[in-house]
Amino acid sequence: MAIAEMKKVRLVAHQAWQKKLITSLQEWGFVQLVDVKQQLKDSEFAVEVDSGDLDLDLSAAAEAQARIKAALEYLKRFNKKSEGLIVSFMNLKKQISQDEMADIIQNYDGLAVASRFSQYEKRLAEIANLLSRLAGERSQLTPWLKLDLAPAQLNQLKEAEALLGSIQIAQYQALLSKLATATDQQVHVELIDQNNKDCLMVVLAIRQDERVKQALRETNFSAVMLPRPEKTPSDALTEIENETQLLQKEREEIMATSTAMLADQLKLEALSDYYGQRVQKYQVKKLIVSTETVILLEGWLQEKYREEFLQKMQEHYPEVVVFITEPEETDNPPIVLKNNAASTPFEFVMNMYGWPNYREQDPTAVLAPFFALFFAIALADAGYGLLLLILGFYFMRKYDLDAGGKKFFRLFMTCGALTIVVGLCLNGFFGNLLDLLPSLAFLRRIKDSIVLIDPMSNPIGMMVLCVALGVVQVWTGYLMKSIGAWRRGDKIGALLDGGPWMVWIAALTFFVLTATVPALSGLAAVGKYGAIAGALGIVLTQGRGSSNIFGKLGGGLYALYNTIGPLSDTLSYTRLLALGLSGGVIAMVVNTFAVMLKDIPFVGWILMLALLVGGHLFNIVLSLLGCFVHSARLQYVEFFTKFFEGGGTPFRPFRRETKYTVIKE
Repeated sequence: MAIAEMKKVRLVAHQAWQKKLITSLQEWGFVQLVDVKQQLKDSEFAVEVDSGDLDLDLSAAAEAQARIKAALEYLKRFNKKSEGLIVSFMNLKKQISQDEMADIIQNYDGLAVASRFSQYEKRLAEIANLLSRLAGERSQLTPWLKLDLAPAQLNQLKEAEALLGSIQIAQYQALLSKLATATDQQVHVELIDQNNKDCLMVVLAIRQDERVKQALRETNFSAVMLPRPEKTPSDALTEIENETQLLQKEREEIMATSTAMLADQLKLEALSDYYGQRVQKYQVKKLIVSTETVILLEGWLQEKYREEFLQKMQEHYPEVVVFITEPEETDNPPIVLKNNAASTPFEFVMNMYGWPNYREQDPTAVLAPFFALFFAIALADAGYGLLLLILGFYFMRKYDLDAGGKKFFRLFMTCGALTIVVGLCLNGFFGNLLDLLPSLAFLRRIKDSIVLIDPMSNPIGMMVLCVALGVVQVWTGYLMKSIGAWRRGDKIGALLDGGPWMVWIAALTFFVLTATVPALSGLAAVGKYGAIAGALGIVLTQGRGSSNIFGKLGGGLYALYNTIGPLSDTLSYTRLLALGLSGGVIAMVVNTFAVMLKDIPFVGWILMLALLVGGHLFNIVLSLLGCFVHSARLQYVEFFTKFFEGGGTPFRPFRRETKYTVIKE
């Protein structure tokens, strides 16, 4: 439960070494560089730096990376192979050799490919719009196929005008009557076609005859403007079909070419990572203070890599001056957590909440057993724990995971292994499945011999156990507070800030035990007077930060009033019982219904197995989510609030950061 020791490192070098030195620092990955310009801004060593060219280089590299990423996004639509949810979540990187990477950088014109993909994407969008427009024209022209002349020809009439349109069938005869009456038969209506709803027609009338237009308005005549009026609808549709076929063919050719280019995906991914590393370099250059002759870099270095770093600097850059010093009081060094193999997976839980600061202890090792035990109690099923262990082992063996992926699966493997033990002690193995299958009676007898407490039949006893575990963790939180103060040299604070709380919690817990365990009843006075002593200690010490006696006493009394907080915190641990019971009940319901199906002739066993697999998969997914969230919540809300300060930032050394690829050793 330690935090890696950090050293401040400063490098002073000749300007000529800048490019090579930055490349080496990125390859070695030892140092997290910081912005030294801000520190020197108001000092006598302040230097005015023109970053114009550097900004242009950074912008060019970022633009190149963005173009390559856009090309990769374009290629995604043609990749029919699905990675799967879990593989996508793990974001596995592809291995590539150093020689392959060098060949891609030197010989593969990825930016030209990206430009071509950009043109393809633009053209595909244009084709989609054109096809949509042609489909609209087709739908407009199709009803008018029986019109055997081009609409434009009708516009050439001198004395008359032609109106194309439609009217509801129910209004057709009314329109004919109105037109005949209003114009004294000086109008002609040509019925072109009709469907179930409308009549399509051409109305020929004297040009600008308002009587015709009034009659058309009164009968809801809808005028139509056909596309491609210079052609008959039949010829226009033929032309549209030809254009559609040509566009579809062009689209298929582009898609086929793009699909074939999937072979270049790895090259594009490698180039994206390459340009990303160039962006990193240019960003780092902005952190450097430089004059015409000298550059200054500053950063953080882990103590354990100090000698190796100095050796490399002496070997490759003997002219560069290296200063390594201790962090100052005002510094906030970045954090690297140091834990053993058993605790390291639980750094995943720790980092979801935050990072400890450099001058406090890392609580991961203390968090680990509590989180794993609470997870196991909340899941409370040995069968589910076994599945979790097997799945974790499978993914660890199948995939080449990065450090984060290994932590994630080792965390669930550890919790799964403990759940097997706890689940057997709590009478859970795929719910009550063994109790419902007589053929597995021998396994049921083995399971029953291991059971210590059954939450279904003894929920009160299980609740007491959960509250007791809560008391232990809350007490441990105050102990961690005292240890942290002691390590910082505040020995009085270590004794007075957390000490009275630990005495009060321990004594009050013992007093409750004397009331419930007959063998301890004679020691009730010890618990009672210990709790009183702890309460007095809280009153006398918790207001000591105040400057006057009334403030000290008021602060102490207020702290005593807030003793309800730790008590309510311990009750929060009953959620473990609720989670275990809910998962157990769902499992029992699934088992009961599944066993009822096995007596159905021919298909009974198949239906039973299907319901068992589906039901328990649903239950385990639901239970895992609740177990993880609530076990983490107990750490964050009930445990960390007693001592954790936080405010640290993770150590991020300047090194080759990649998204898609990793260089094979």
